Amino acid sequence: MLTIISLPNGEIQNPDGTLSLFPPDGVQGVGRSVELRGSGVFIGTASIDTIFSFDEGSKIVFGLEDSDEFTGFGLGTTLFYGGSGDDNFTGGFGDDTVYGGVGVEALRGGDGNDLLFGQTAGDSIDGQMGNDTILGGEGDDFIRDESLPLEINLLYGGQGDDNLTAGAGNDSIWGDQGNDNLQAGAGVDVLTGGSGFDVLIGGDLGIPPEGGAPSFPGDDTPDEFVLEVQSDISFDLISDFEDGIDKFMLPEGISFDDLAIAELSTDADILNQISELPWINAPTDVGIRLAQTGQLLAVLNGNIGDNPAIPVLASNQIDAEDFV
Repeated sequence: MLTIISLPNGEIQNPDGTLSLFPPDGVQGVGRSVELRGSGVFIGTASIDTIFSFDEGSKIVFGLEDSDEFTGFGLGTTLFYGGSGDDNFTGGFGDDTVYGGVGVEALRGGDGNDLLFGQTAGDSIDGQMGNDTILGGEGDDFIRDESLPLEINLLYGGQGDDNLTAGAGNDSIWGDQGNDNLQAGAGVDVLTGGSGFDVLIGGDLGIPPEGGAPSFPGDDTPDEFVLEVQSDISFDLISDFEDGIDKFMLPEGISFDDLAIAELSTDADILNQISELPWINAPTDVGIRLAQTGQLLAVLNGNIGDNPAIPVLASNQIDAEDFV
C-alpha cells in the first residue's frame, strides 16, 4: 500500500490506501509537495509536483503536466513517467526506470542499475553510479555516467548533436544520428559515432587549467572504435588512438585490404571540417579511407604526445593487427 503524506502540514492524503491525488469528485487538484511511503502508484497533478521517497517501497509515479521533481533517498525502485513538463528526477539506491517525456529533462539515476530515457527535446542525463543504460532520444542531449571500474554502461545519443561522456567502467557509447562528441574514461570501451561528423575520444581527455592543447594520457586498456561507411562528407575524428592497445572494427563486408591509410597532408576539404579543433594538427593526422572510392571513414589525431607539434602516430604504424 502506498501512503501519501502532504509535506506542508503532515496530513495523510490517502489513509485508506487509494493511490492518487484526485479528490472524490474527479476534479484534479493543484500541485503540491508530498512524501511517498510504501509501494504503489502515484498520479500527480497538472501543476508542479515535488515528490520525495525515503524507503524501500517500489513506486510507479506519473508526473503528468508541468515541471515535476522527484527525489529518492532509499533502496526502493521507481518507475517514473515525466509527462509533458520539464521534469527533474534524482534516483536513490534502487534500480530505477525513467521516461522523461516531451519536455527538457534533468535526469540523475543515483546509485542503482538504472534505465533512463530522455525521449524528446534536449535533455541532461547523468546515470551516476551502477550499471546504467541511457537513451537520449531526440534533441541535443548532454549524457554522462560516473561509472566505477568493473561497471558496465550503455549510452545512446539518439537524434541530435549529443555530448556523451562515460566514466571508468567498461562502457559502450553510440552517438547515432547527428554530430556527436563521445568520450570514454578508463576501462575497456567501444565507441560508435553513427551518422554525422563525430569526435571519438577513448580515454581521459585532460585540458590544462590555463587552456591550450589537451593531453591524452591513455589508460593502457583497449578501446574499440567502430568505423562506419557514411555519406561523402561525414566521418569520425578519433582523438586518442593508442597503437598496440586500441582496435578498430570495420563494417561487415569490408576488410583491412579494402583500406587506404595515409597522412592528410594538405587535403583542403578535410582541413576545413576540423578547423574548429585547434589542438588538431591536421596535415600530419592520418586518414582511413576506402581504397576503391576514396571515401573517408575516420581521421586519427597523430599528435597526442606532450608536444603537439611532433607527430607520434604515422600512417605506416596502422596495420592489420590494429583491426578486429
